[in-house]
Amino acid sequence: MLHKFLGSWDVSLKFTIQLLYESTEYVQDLELTIDSGCIETGVSLKSENSEYFSAEFSSLIDEKKRHDDARMNRRNRRNRLRYREPMFNNRTSTKPEGWIPPSLQHKIDTQISVITKICEVAPVIRVVIKVGVFDPVLLSAMQTSGIPPKGIEYQHGPLYYADNLRAAVFQRDNYTCVICGKSALKDKNIFLSMHHALYLKNRHADTLKECVTVCSNCHTSQNHAEGGLLYGLEPNVLET
Repeated sequence: MLHKFLGSWDVSLKFTIQLLYESTEYVQDLELTIDSGCIETGVSLKSENSEYFSAEFSSLIDEKKRHDDARMNRRNRRNRLRYREPMFNNRTSTKPEGWIPPSLQHKIDTQISVITKICEVAPVIRVVIKVGVFDPVLLSAMQTSGIPPKGIEYQHGPLYYADNLRAAVFQRDNYTCVICGKSALKDKNIFLSMHHALYLKNRHADTLKECVTVCSNCHTSQNHAEGGLLYGLEPNVLET
C-alpha cells in the first residue's frame, strides 16, 4: 500500500497487509520519525519493538533556479502586453509575513506531503522530526585554526574588513587573476571579475571560499564550456 503512495523512492518494506474491510481491533500504535537532512531525508515507521517501513527521499537542489525561470517568464509576458499597470502599483516593498526561501519551503512541503500520505494508511500516533542545529562559525574555525571563536569574533567574519564579497575576493587574491597571473595592481588595463568556481558542481552559495578572481581575458564563455580553463576549476583556496 505504501509503495502505491511513495512511488519510486528508495523504499525498504518488510511486510504489509491491506484489509478489504474496516477493523478496529489488533491495531498497534506506530511512531513516524523523520531525519531531516540538507538534501536527503530519512523516514522510519516503527513501534516499540519493530520497524515496519523505512525510506529515503531527496529534495530538489534547483528549486531556486525554477523560481528564477518562472520570474523571467512572467517578466517576458508583461513586456509583451500593450498596457499594464505601473510597477509601483502592483509591487510590494516587503516580503509577506511568514516568507521563507523557496528551497526551504519546498523541503517543508515535501516532508508534510510524505507525513500526510503515510498517516493515511498507518495508525500513526506521533511524528518526531529530528532537526540538527549547527554553528557554522565554530565549525569553520575548528577546521582552520582549531581555536573556537568567542564574543565579538562571531561578528568579525571573513567579510568584516571588506565592503562586499567581490572586494573580499579581490583582496584575498591580491588583485591577481588565478588563471593567467596578471595583476590589476601592475597593469591598469586589466579588468577583474569574481568567478563562482563551484557553480557547475551545484554549489551556488555566495561564500568567500567558493569564489576566485579572474581577469576579463580569462572570464569568457569559451573557458566556461567543457574543456575550458574555468570548467571544473577547484583551486587551493576552496579547500576546507
